[in-house]
Amino acid sequence: LDLSPDAATKAWCLVYLGRLADVVGEAPKATDFYKAALAVDGASSLARQTAEKGMAGAFRRKTQ
Repeated sequence: LDLSPDAATKAWCLVYLGRLADVVGEAPKATDFYKAALAVDGASSLARQTAEKGMAGAFRRKTQ
């Protein structure tokens, strides 16, 4: 992200950073990444859909 990638790459990087944050139990940080992905102009519709799923908690770490 520091290298200013194209919009599609940037959006997917943010989505996957969100998913990683979810996996380790950092839901607030994950939400920030998903919001950032949704704010990327030129993000693909699939990246946006995946970020929206993340916002809804689809990738959250399940507590036992």
